[in-house]
Amino acid sequence: MTMTNTQTLQLKRLLEVVAGISDLTKFWFTPEGMELQTMDGSHVCMVDIWLPESWFESYKCPTAVQLDTSLVLLVKMLGCIEHGQRAWLMHLQHKDSGQKGWGLWLSGGGKETFDKDFRVPTFDLDDKLMNPPETDTDTDIVLNSGRWSKVIDELAIFGDVAGIRCTAEATYLIASDQSKGTRMECKIGLDDVDEYEACDEEFKISFPLNFMHRGAMMRQAAGMGPNNTVTINITEGMPLVTKYDLGNGGAARFFVAPRIDDEE
Repeated sequence: MTMTNTQTLQLKRLLEVVAGISDLTKFWFTPEGMELQTMDGSHVCMVDIWLPESWFESYKCPTAVQLDTSLVLLVKMLGCIEHGQRAWLMHLQHKDSGQKGWGLWLSGGGKETFDKDFRVPTFDLDDKLMNPPETDTDTDIVLNSGRWSKVIDELAIFGDVAGIRCTAEATYLIASDQSKGTRMECKIGLDDVDEYEACDEEFKISFPLNFMHRGAMMRQAAGMGPNNTVTINITEGMPLVTKYDLGNGGAARFFVAPRIDDEE
């Protein structure tokens, strides 16, 4: 597959966020596109990124193949790209030994740049592709991703847990620290967002803010896409889901499991 300079930088920013969840990650390549999926060690959050063949400058994958590698190292390799260069990620097979491997090639950009060839390390992971169940959501919010990221940053100052109260007219985000006597509440109303759909019954749920913060960081890469919005799905007793449009059919989804002791 081939990526332009902008696409390479966008993928690098995506992988930087995912690397904060888990370093060793599995990529699935099929004729239709590439999918990345990983979960943190405590199984509290999961990230799923789908990039169809139309997202790449060029893409060719006749048969399904997997890549198990270190995101930290792959990010460092992608970070070596220079202005005007393109990136090629290739699945290779030695013509004599038959041994298979992965290579990353950075090339182009004129006389001011150097071509670079990397061997991508591979590992054997037992992870299987998971298909999160499609469920009816209780509250759906679409708003500017920068505003969402900012309020999550602010909540994290005042607590480790975000208590969420959803009503038909608004969603309230609450963080507090009893030891310091601090509390913050943010109201997201109908007039504050692009779209707001909610059920009539009010409910409460809470999530760990450190993982919500990690999911909000996706905007750094998604902001390079066609729009700067995030879709948030909140359902009683179910994981919080944030979705980002990466352009050309690409999408990133971030799942955070609710706290068991759901107390505000």
